[in-house]
Amino acid sequence: MAERPEDPLKGELNERLKSSIRSETYGFAKALTLYWAEGEVGFREEAQEFGRFVRDIFEYEVEEFEIPTLMSAQSLKGVVLNSAIEAGKHAISSKTQSLLIIHYGGHGDKDDDKHAGQERRSVWAAFAAGGPTLEWYKIQEDLMDFDIDILLVLDCCFASQAGRASDRRTGRILALAAAAKNEKTPLPGDDSYTRGIMREMRSLVLANGHTSALELHQRLLSRKAGLQATPQYIPIRLGNRDNDIRLMSTTVTISTSADAKDSGSLLRFVLRTDKLDHGTVQSLMTWLGSDVPAEVTGMEIEEVLITTKGIHNFLKRARLEETPLSTAINDSDWREIMLAWDRVLDLFHQYNLSSGNDESKERRALVQNRIESFLSQLRSRNDECLEAVENSTLAASNDLEDSIVDQAIEDPTLQNIGVADQLRLRRIIRSEDTWPGQERLSGASAVVAEYKPYSPSRDQSDMEALTARVSQLSALLKANKKDAFRALRCCGWEDEPANSRFVLYFEVPLRFQDPEPEYYSLSYLLKSPKNLGRPSLNARLKVAHTLAKAVHSWHNIGWVHEGISSPHILFFVSHQRRAVLYDEPFLQGFDLARPNLAPSIGRHVDDIAFNVYRHPARQGPSREGHRKIHDYYSLGVVLLELGLWQNANAIVMPKRGEMLEVSIMQQKLQVAARDRLPHYAGESYGRAVTACLSGQLAVEKDDRIESELGKAFKKLVIDELAQGVRVS
Repeated sequence: MAERPEDPLKGELNERLKSSIRSETYGFAKALTLYWAEGEVGFREEAQEFGRFVRDIFEYEVEEFEIPTLMSAQSLKGVVLNSAIEAGKHAISSKTQSLLIIHYGGHGDKDDDKHAGQERRSVWAAFAAGGPTLEWYKIQEDLMDFDIDILLVLDCCFASQAGRASDRRTGRILALAAAAKNEKTPLPGDDSYTRGIMREMRSLVLANGHTSALELHQRLLSRKAGLQATPQYIPIRLGNRDNDIRLMSTTVTISTSADAKDSGSLLRFVLRTDKLDHGTVQSLMTWLGSDVPAEVTGMEIEEVLITTKGIHNFLKRARLEETPLSTAINDSDWREIMLAWDRVLDLFHQYNLSSGNDESKERRALVQNRIESFLSQLRSRNDECLEAVENSTLAASNDLEDSIVDQAIEDPTLQNIGVADQLRLRRIIRSEDTWPGQERLSGASAVVAEYKPYSPSRDQSDMEALTARVSQLSALLKANKKDAFRALRCCGWEDEPANSRFVLYFEVPLRFQDPEPEYYSLSYLLKSPKNLGRPSLNARLKVAHTLAKAVHSWHNIGWVHEGISSPHILFFVSHQRRAVLYDEPFLQGFDLARPNLAPSIGRHVDDIAFNVYRHPARQGPSREGHRKIHDYYSLGVVLLELGLWQNANAIVMPKRGEMLEVSIMQQKLQVAARDRLPHYAGESYGRAVTACLSGQLAVEKDDRIESELGKAFKKLVIDELAQGVRVS
C-alpha cells in the first residue's frame, strides 16, 4: 500500500514516545534466583523452576546463584551488586528504567538475640537450625544506591524483616515476602510461597498480558491462594513515581500497521509547536513520557485526517487547474483514482459520529468505538487511494519531458501526499545527468558499511560505467523516500582501488544508535542463536508482507534489486527491549541494481550460496537485463526461509551422489513451498510463495515498464500475504 511518508522528526518522536510507556516494557529486566549450595532439599529445584517461569512468561534474562557455605555474604554481595550495576548501566545508556528481580528460597533467621546485639533484621540461613548464615540486610542497604526498580521475592521464614525506611529516588524497591516477622513459611512444595506466586502470576498474565507486585500481593492474600503464612507487601523505597512495579514481557510491541485495532480508551489532543527539531523532540519526549500513568498504553501522532485532506486538495486542483501531469493520466487510471476516493467519501456517509444529546456512559463508549473503527478504515482507504494516485502519476511521467516532471515535483499538493518524492526517485532513475563522484561520510554518527567488490582486471570503459552506476545508486538511496521502501539512507560512498571494491555507507536511524547500533542479517538469525530467540509465526508473516511491499515500491519507480537474499535483510536490536526488532526489516545489498530492463554489466559469479536465490534464467554467464520477475523469484526464496525458519541452502542440500543442477534446486524449493509451507505458515502464505517460485505471475501482454506484471504480483503475493497477517 502507498502511504504518506512520515516526517522523520515526527517518526522519531513517535518512536521515543512508544519506548517511554512504562506499561509496555522495561528497557532491561533480569531475575536473579538465589539458594544455598548445601541447603535443604527442594529449594534449589523450586528456585530453578521460578527462573524458568520468569524467562518463559516475561522473557527476562535469568541468572541463578548457589550461595556457598564459605564466605557466603562476600560471594553473594558480589553477584547481587554486579547484577545491579548491569541494570544501572542499561538504564543510563538507554534512558529507560531497568528492573532487577531477586528471588531467594531458603531459611530465615529470627535475628532476635538482644544479648548478641541482634535487631531482628533480615538474615538468611542454610538450614532451619545450625549451619551458615548471612546478613542479607547489609547487602540490601547497598542496593539503595542504585537508581533502578528492584523487586525482592523472599520465600523464607521471617521474610518481612527485610522492610526498612525509604528514600526519594526514581527507582523503586519493593519486597513480596512470604511471611511476617514472627511467622514461618512452608518448605518447598505445592503449598510454598514460590509456587503460589507463580500460579497467580500465570493467571494474571494470561488474563491481562501483564501484572504488578501489588496486584500479585492482593491475589496472594485471598484464601483461594491457599498460603499458610500471611504474605507481606513491603515498599522499601517508593521512588518519585507510583509505588508499584509492573511485570510485562520485554518483547511486547505496539502495532503501527494500518489494520491493527487499538485497544483501550482513545483520547486525542492537538499539540502545536513553532518548530520541530531534535531538541524539540527531546523536550516533548521528556514532557509527555515522564511519569506516564500505568493506565496509558500508547502514545502516537495521528496524521490520518491530514492525509485525507491532502488527497482531497490534489484532486480538487487536478479538476480545477489542468496541468501537463494531470492531463497525461489516462481515463482508465482516473476512474481507478476516483473509485478509490469514492470509497473514502463513503466512510463519512456511513459513520455518524456525533454523540447527540445522550451523554450516557454506554453512548460515549459506542461513539468512541465507532471513531476508532472509522479512523482505522479511513487509514486503509487513504492508502488505497494514494496508491492509485501514485501509480497513475508515475506511469504518466514516463511520457513527459523532464522539465514537466520537475514542475510536478515542486507541486505542493503532490508534496503533501508524498507523490513528489516518488516522482523525484523516478527522475533520478531515468536521468542522463552525470552523477557526482565519491561522497565522503556526511554527518552520520553511526553507519553500516557495505562493500561492492569488482574485478581488478576490468577495462577503463567498464569501470566508468560501473562507477556511474554506483554513483546513481548512492543518489537514489540518499533521496527522501517513504518508509515502505525499507532501505537505510545512503550517506556517502567511495572507491577503494587498492582493495578492488566500492564502499557504500548507510546511516543508522537515530532510534537504533543508543548506545551502540547492533544488527544481524536474516541468514544469521536463521541459525537461531539462543541469545536472540526465534520470532513468532505472526512476526515472520509481518516481515514477509513488509518485504513484499518494499520490493513492490522499488519496482513501481522502475528499479530492480538483483540481490534479494537473506544475507541482505537486516534487523536491528532494541537495547531498550533487549530484542531483535523483527517488525522493522531493512532491504540492503542492492547488487549494483540497475533500472528495470537495462543491460547487465555485472560479472557472473558462480556462488552456490547465492545461486539458490537467483532465478534459473539468471544463473550462468547471462548478459540480459535483470527484470522484475527475477526479483520475485529471489523474494520467494526468502519468504520460504521465513515461513519454514530454515536456510534455503539447507532445503536444497543435495543427497549423496546427487548433482545440484539449477532445475533440481528450483524443484526442491517448489516442493517445500507446496508440501511443507502451508502446514507451517498457512494456505495463503503457501500460495504467495508458490506464485513467486513458479510461472504463475507471468502475463501475456504488458507495457515496457511491466505494469501488468506488477499488478499480478500485488494480487497473487502481497494481497495473499496480507490475508495471513490478518488471520494470525
